[in-house]
Amino acid sequence: MPIRAVILDFDGVIYGSGTLQGAGKRVVEIVKTWGYKIPGDVYEKLKNNWGTDGIKMIEICFCLDSEVAKEIYLEWERIDKTELYPLIRNSKEVIKKLRLQQMKVLLLTNRQRKNLMGLLGQFGLVELFDFIQAKDDWTFSKPNPHTFCFILHQLVKSGIHSEECIYVGDTILDFECTTARGLISVSVTTGVFNESDFIKAGQKKENIIRSIAELPEWIEKYNRV
Repeated sequence: MPIRAVILDFDGVIYGSGTLQGAGKRVVEIVKTWGYKIPGDVYEKLKNNWGTDGIKMIEICFCLDSEVAKEIYLEWERIDKTELYPLIRNSKEVIKKLRLQQMKVLLLTNRQRKNLMGLLGQFGLVELFDFIQAKDDWTFSKPNPHTFCFILHQLVKSGIHSEECIYVGDTILDFECTTARGLISVSVTTGVFNESDFIKAGQKKENIIRSIAELPEWIEKYNRV
């Protein structure tokens, strides 16, 4: 079936926050500033847990209790609102191009809605999406495959079924939960993981692209097959 809808992740796909050098370093600095010990293998731990719930990731990677991890996560979100990362190159233009091709473009992310909408507003992205699903909009969040039930229900209202949509993510967990739900997964390497990481996890080489800038070409090629 041809692709009629594209569901995009935010961090690492549209927004340039999905790297260890960027967001990883930022959370390490916050934890250090708050006076907590930084494990020697913290960046390895962050990579291994990248894409999980932010609070849980902080709890695991820095060996902190859940309440402290929550406070650090809220501070991380607060700083994110003022010390912005750039958008991934051509991401905004690609979204506009997909819409001109009469595709539905949706957003699904583990960010909290208030934080997410603030960032989208600053970059003029809000109106470009047909539907936006943040973490607090639904009972489940990534990497649980049931995360997609809510957003897919919105697509069904438009007569689009799961076989006609793809999810574009930047993490191994994105790939795993997308395929577990039976959706087509496209992986970008503008985040923490490179091509070999995705292939090792089971992703098809042809479904790995360097960035969202290559997505229209990937869709065109997929629809010709």
